[in-house]
Amino acid sequence: MKIRNALLYGLLSSAVLLTGCSGEPSAGDARQVVLNTLQNADKEAELTDFTVVDSYLHENGRAYIYEVEFQAELPRCMNLTIMPSQECVMLRMAMFTNGPGKMPSIKLKFVKTDNGWRGEDGEIY
Repeated sequence: MKIRNALLYGLLSSAVLLTGCSGEPSAGDARQVVLNTLQNADKEAELTDFTVVDSYLHENGRAYIYEVEFQAELPRCMNLTIMPSQECVMLRMAMFTNGPGKMPSIKLKFVKTDNGWRGEDGEIY
């Protein structure tokens, strides 16, 4: 009986440990991907609002998707006196289509690697 209880305790402990470190990317990781991407276009970019709409495993667990909505301030991209980068032009179009500072809902894909989850910004999370 003691051996069975010890074995059961060991199995349950292992399950708890595995559950506790599922290693899925967090909402904070998704936020960082968005911020990194915006700051590639505008070094002064700031997120003023960030909401996770949905998140789920995809491609048999090899990918994780975050659908997010956000608002941002992009002072350099919105400065019409300088020649904008291609990224700024695309961000301007998205902002004018959706209202001041409001971006459309987007899906971010994290791909599972041996070192963690690679975000669309190329960083490992």
